[in-house]
Amino acid sequence: MRKTILALLLFTLSAWSAGSASPGDVDEIRSLRLENNRAIASRNVELMRHAWSQSIRLIEGDGIIFTGSGPLAASYASIEFKDASFVAYVRRPITITIGADGRSAAEYGTWTAVYKTPKRDRSGRYLASWRKFGRDWKIIYEAYVSLGLAAQASPPKL
Repeated sequence: MRKTILALLLFTLSAWSAGSASPGDVDEIRSLRLENNRAIASRNVELMRHAWSQSIRLIEGDGIIFTGSGPLAASYASIEFKDASFVAYVRRPITITIGADGRSAAEYGTWTAVYKTPKRDRSGRYLASWRKFGRDWKIIYEAYVSLGLAAQASPPKL
């Protein structure tokens, strides 16, 4: 797991230092992230998968790793979507950098788990690695770091 996180961080640092931003690509990735946030809130697994590569790897804040869009979708369906108080995961990009090759991108931002009933927020930072397949941007890796548990305020806007 440490090797995967290290590789992801090294990729990101190289993308940040070598990136040449394309506003159209940055806007598209932002749009895909917003669509993915909304798909989670509406519990629409098929729409969630729109932003994922088939071989997506997601590392949760507690170190659990999901590999593949099928197992990741199944985890949402069997865990979050069975929790009646779960509303959404809201990810907000802080930076999106397109790599020098124009086919890779790094997204860095904040995330919050939102619930209907007052709970302690799970929140932190995330890093996503995107790859352009043909004309379509897809997430190939995501890593989440849990940084805080605070009393939940009003739910953030999607």
